[in-house]
Amino acid sequence: MPGLCFGCSDELLRSAERLLMMKPLSSSQAEKESEMITCSAEMSAMVRNGAWKNALHIFTVMVQGQLEPNAIVFSTAIKACRQGGMWEGALQLFKLTAQGKIETDRIMFSTLMSVCQASGQWEKGLHLFNAAKQNGLELDTILCNVAINACETGGEWQQAVQLFAMMLHSQVEGDTMIYSTLISACAKVAQWQKALQLVAEMIHCKVDPNTITFNAAIHSLEQGGKWEKALHILSAMARSKQNLDIVTFSSAISACRNGGDWR
Repeated sequence: MPGLCFGCSDELLRSAERLLMMKPLSSSQAEKESEMITCSAEMSAMVRNGAWKNALHIFTVMVQGQLEPNAIVFSTAIKACRQGGMWEGALQLFKLTAQGKIETDRIMFSTLMSVCQASGQWEKGLHLFNAAKQNGLELDTILCNVAINACETGGEWQQAVQLFAMMLHSQVEGDTMIYSTLISACAKVAQWQKALQLVAEMIHCKVDPNTITFNAAIHSLEQGGKWEKALHILSAMARSKQNLDIVTFSSAISACRNGGDWR
């Protein structure tokens, strides 16, 4: 895996080298595994503290030092790319897992999909979701939520609904976050009927809507010019002691304005 470069400074590289090369890499398998654990822990700590460049430097030095990264190290490096908004670097790392015969898991796929989505590459995120299914990975709530988020970003509400149906068919239960994302996807294209249907489905399935859920529903009604229904949801939120925020009132006021009721 030679030639990796993430565009970081020589000073940071020297710092990572000093950290990694405090003792020579051993040919002993046991010692290599110990060094791998140490490097993995250092990378994770750096990512938690937002020092993604340092984490990627350690990864680069590991490769240059003939210390083969494992799946955990690759996942951490991809998380570092997410922090830096480096979707191309994340995909480069993902390709290296195949070359190194590293077993990919749902965490790695969901992290990589999040990188792509955050960088506006939502179609690549959906491609990765399909690749995860083709690899035989069992779907879970996190993986499905990231995929539905990608659909929302791309304005593909119908595809989001189809993914949700497939998710339920695969015995993956919907949670508040997934329903909220779905409703938001519908709101963006004024599909208020579908948005309200999803809210009703949540309640039927005993999944508790939150402020984000209701705000998305009100926004869908705002887009559809259904001010009376928007006020009905606003009233329901108040009765159920949901937190009403600036987004709630802004969407409700806009719905009334669009519907011609300014009072």
